[in-house]
Amino acid sequence: VAGVDPFDHRVTTDNKKSDAASYCFLKFSPWGGGNCFVSEYINRPATPELFYEDMIMQMVYFSGELLVENNKPGLINYFRQRGYLGYLMKRPEETMTKYSTKQQEVGIPMSGEAARDALVNGLVSYVYESIGYNPERDAYGNCPFEKLLEDWLNFDVLKWTDYDPTVASGLAIMASKKPKYKSQDVTVIKDFHVKFNNSGGMSRRI
Repeated sequence: VAGVDPFDHRVTTDNKKSDAASYCFLKFSPWGGGNCFVSEYINRPATPELFYEDMIMQMVYFSGELLVENNKPGLINYFRQRGYLGYLMKRPEETMTKYSTKQQEVGIPMSGEAARDALVNGLVSYVYESIGYNPERDAYGNCPFEKLLEDWLNFDVLKWTDYDPTVASGLAIMASKKPKYKSQDVTVIKDFHVKFNNSGGMSRRI
């Protein structure tokens, strides 16, 4: 799965243009490992369309779903027009409120308190359990992206626009916890063998 914080034409508090950020997260690997970030995208292409194309190539390459902040619908509309809407994830159930249960659009608006709390709490839990040394497992977590580690260290929950990598990685963590609901097929067992009652002088079909 992956998370993305799309860029628009906004300017951060230090008068710098905001970059687009995206991280892909490996939930499980049959060869070992998993539960780690495997790719980092921090860039600001010349046009939004070039960025959208980068995201299409990223998701086709990794064959995963992308959870996008849908307050800025440009990326969603581009995926829809290009026929790649199936790569975009719907809003995770854990972030739903009584006001958002009827949301039809893919992605998640990060302006709501429930969504922000879910992102921060999920990211804090992941860092605590999977980054650095874990004495309970006597093992170290894996995060090869220094920019992301620095962004986590400096993250200010009151100034989201300054921390694109943190938001994108938090969306990826949120996406990784989306439950997979499987339809339960009901199997009806029928007896295909004809039974007879052989008591008495004549056999009778039951």
